[in-house]
Amino acid sequence: MEDALEQAGLAGFDIENVEENPHAAGEATYLNVDYDQWNFSFVFASEDDREPGQPLLRVDCGDTIYPSEADSSSAYRELMDGLFELLCRGAVALDVDYAALFNPESRNSIAHDRPFIDGIEEFPRLGVYSGELVDEFGGVDSMFDPDPWYTATLAGDKFVVADAPSDWLGGPWQPPTEAEYLDHAEFVDREDSGQAVGLSDPFANLDAGEYGADVGVEPDDISGEFTNDALRLRRVRVDDERNLRRVDDDAFVRNVVDKKHDDQLDLIQAMLAEIPREPHTDEHASALLHEAIPPSFVRLDGPDDENVVTKVMNLDTDVSKHDLLISLGRVAQQDDFTDDDLDSIEDALDTLDELDGENVDTYIRQNLL
Repeated sequence: MEDALEQAGLAGFDIENVEENPHAAGEATYLNVDYDQWNFSFVFASEDDREPGQPLLRVDCGDTIYPSEADSSSAYRELMDGLFELLCRGAVALDVDYAALFNPESRNSIAHDRPFIDGIEEFPRLGVYSGELVDEFGGVDSMFDPDPWYTATLAGDKFVVADAPSDWLGGPWQPPTEAEYLDHAEFVDREDSGQAVGLSDPFANLDAGEYGADVGVEPDDISGEFTNDALRLRRVRVDDERNLRRVDDDAFVRNVVDKKHDDQLDLIQAMLAEIPREPHTDEHASALLHEAIPPSFVRLDGPDDENVVTKVMNLDTDVSKHDLLISLGRVAQQDDFTDDDLDSIEDALDTLDELDGENVDTYIRQNLL
């Protein structure tokens, strides 16, 4: 505990006012530790006979690790900087073989057995591994496909590996490439390696006259991320000129882009390349750019029908709806995905819509992201 708290202090945690939680159950020791305005439970389980799934040290983050819970982007970056530094410093000081920063239950990243190569079912989004453990898994290059988003090396032959297709959880934080506690760190340029995330327009597969549900942002709101507040649901139809028009008033929304793109800005510009001279338009750039989102998610049988997109947009949640659509889309990319599976996704979204906001957030984060 002394070693861990010392490293927490170096990472900016308040170790002068640590309090033990007297109400904690079990044999583990629970300490309340503050980081600026946030409070965390440090749970120590140092028994030699502890279960494989019970780590030496667990830091309970709760929902604070999600960007949607932060008061501001700067506050979230400050928090994540501290947690990441704690992870790296703690892994070295305690000489652990495995530590995960973010471990949603749906990822099965808890080491439930020994040896680790048998006990870890799926790698966490960001973790620290000993060199010996990396070797057991065949090296960093063999652990992820495509290559990881970020890698770093630490003292004591430790490796940091982050698997994320974009900024961390769609938020404003990225791990550092230079810091006192890092030996070396870098981001993998997936575009140069031919592994960039593909971008395409799901409406390219719809014919003239078909209906769909698009999710867009106004041109002035286009940024590096698609926040829930900026997203607008548009019920549209494809006209004879391959434009999307609003169902309710026939206003032009955007062009349908049949060609795939490697650059998000290029694709957005193509969506608004030819705006007709009309008295009333409603130009929007689609947020449904990720190639994982299939046409079946956007297609509507009729203008008033529902689909995956409309049901996600109807949810009362602070979780990124853009990230949720991508996550569900990856499920739909599986070779054995059927129409029945699509119906199951829509039924699950209907069930979620009946829950209150907090329970919806928790379920999505634990099971769907």
